[in-house]
Amino acid sequence: MAIRGKTEIRWKTNPELFKEIMRSYQNLIDNGWIKPPVRTLLYQLMGDYPDKWKKKHYGRLTSYLTRKKDYGLLKYGLFASDSGGNHKLIPTQTTINKQIELWKNTTSARLLKDDCLWLIFHEHEGMIPTLAKIFNYEVGTFSSQGQIRHEHLHKVMKESEETLIELGGKEIRIIGIADYDIYGAKNIDNGQGHIIRNHREWIEENFPSKFILYGITKEQIQEVGLNPDEEHQFDGWLQRYGLQSFEKDIKKLVGLEG
Repeated sequence: MAIRGKTEIRWKTNPELFKEIMRSYQNLIDNGWIKPPVRTLLYQLMGDYPDKWKKKHYGRLTSYLTRKKDYGLLKYGLFASDSGGNHKLIPTQTTINKQIELWKNTTSARLLKDDCLWLIFHEHEGMIPTLAKIFNYEVGTFSSQGQIRHEHLHKVMKESEETLIELGGKEIRIIGIADYDIYGAKNIDNGQGHIIRNHREWIEENFPSKFILYGITKEQIQEVGLNPDEEHQFDGWLQRYGLQSFEKDIKKLVGLEG
């Protein structure tokens, strides 16, 4: 339920602001999110407090949460990150043993609808944990971080092709999800959307695959009450559309429904 209140956000002088933010964060967790991106939190706040929170507050919200972490008032690891950082640490024997047990209980890859290997492609790396979890780790997912990254694409697709061959599948099918902006799905039929088009063309030219664009479309934007004349990010739209509805759509596409 949306909560009516004052329209001004007092970042430094409102002692209730942090509680307000964390209530919206908890709403996301209760709705199935694992580590929601900060932008998704913002859209939740926009729904919970429509007279107060706007898209323009994304930068200030990110800075505010960073300060809370630095002051020891907010745990690290609650939100997804698209930082682009990477690391490789040497594991202890305890960590190795835990990983062995994890692999023992891991479901192996399998072909789904039409004897195909299905993957989900999207622009936000921080969405990977949530997407993997809601499909019970039966549908692979990968991200470009909103950039043209053929080296990473080649690695993902080559490994997927090897899996396809081992399983004796027909082809790899990629469900593409792009932001609603000039680089993604907005006005893609009018020649824009060069990032998502580049990924689709490169993947289909180099691997036995078919790229299926799921969205975000103008109709999907309007369906959740957002302004189609503005640009919107996938993680923000998904908060409005709902994880359960999205899960149902994708499961129908890949043959996991029922």
